Amino acid sequence: MSESEIQEIEVNIEDLQQHVDRRDVLKRLSNNADFQRIVEEEYFKDEASRMLLLRDDPNLPADKKAFLEADLYGPGAFKRYLSTIMVMGNIAEQQIEELKETMDEIHEDMQAEDS
Repeated sequence: MSESEIQEIEVNIEDLQQHVDRRDVLKRLSNNADFQRIVEEEYFKDEASRMLLLRDDPNLPADKKAFLEADLYGPGAFKRYLSTIMVMGNIAEQQIEELKETMDEIHEDMQAEDS
């Protein structure tokens, strides 16, 4: 392999590392008591439940019901977004390890060729 291929691997590792970094930020946020209270408890659970109950209220005006229907997608969409960050970070971390192993092999091959 050539130096340009090694540089390409290094660039790929840098790109993948961004996903790992985002995942790590999300892990720190998820462990934060304020995040747990506001997002996980109040938004994902309490607010989602409140909106579901309110949606079935026969006294709710049609215009408010339309807004509520749109808002009901929010918690699920946000939760999927956060989950995607975690999954992509985990996959990126694995790919980085594989790329580092490949680079080690390349360096060993290059050293063997020079001998």
